[in-house]
Amino acid sequence: MRRTTLALLGLLVAAGCAGRSGVLRDHASAVEAQRLGRLDEAREIYRKILLRDPTFEGAWNNLAALEWEQAHTSEALAAIGEELRAHPGLLSARTNEVILLYRTAGAAAARPKAEALVALGDPTGTAFLLLGLSHRGPGGDSKRALQAFEEAIILGPERLRSEALFARALALAAEGGASIEGAAKDFAASADLRPSAVAHYNAAVCLARLARLPEADAAAEHAMALDAKAALVPLLRAQLAIAASQPAVAERHFAKALELGAPEAPLR
Repeated sequence: MRRTTLALLGLLVAAGCAGRSGVLRDHASAVEAQRLGRLDEAREIYRKILLRDPTFEGAWNNLAALEWEQAHTSEALAAIGEELRAHPGLLSARTNEVILLYRTAGAAAARPKAEALVALGDPTGTAFLLLGLSHRGPGGDSKRALQAFEEAIILGPERLRSEALFARALALAAEGGASIEGAAKDFAASADLRPSAVAHYNAAVCLARLARLPEADAAAEHAMALDAKAALVPLLRAQLAIAASQPAVAERHFAKALELGAPEAPLR
């Protein structure tokens, strides 16, 4: 049972620019093939387009998204570099550059590009989410991160709001103390927008730290309903039952945890 922030945030695909009718039809075919998962077909079309017009807007960007989807990291980075050399202002490419830096080189490497992305004017929820994530790493500004997550929650569509809530919850949980209650609320709100066993589990852990045992057990039960094979969840429920002086209930949950096997590493 594992969830990483940005797991659902794929690289953006550009629509391509108007005014170059000779390749627009091919570009549309490539985008459709990419959308349908026919990646080898899409790659071949993009390469043909770029042979005819190496600066066709969006083609290098979309090729980068395709290569990243197939775990071709160096090819993705090279392609996004080509797009930005040809079209430094293309928003999807600027966004994808930050995502690639964050995922390959870490938060500190992505931070300057994330700041620049937000500074472009009229930033998107995605831009603010990336800015927040970049400030969660070493040398980041935790206050800046929380502010960015708040903007992402306000601006983003439902899926992005769920990611931003989850990310903010992780940041609040790391602060500890009085921030734990906010973390529990954000984990629960994230799971309400997009059902997630990990979000419910993390909410349960936060509620347990607040000694709100019945609420913690209810959140853990939600997690178990979404991921019945996660051994961490009955183990947590056993610990909650012990804290609530319910040895028989704890024994039942311990047995379930043993049945499922050794627990995974703690979730982050």
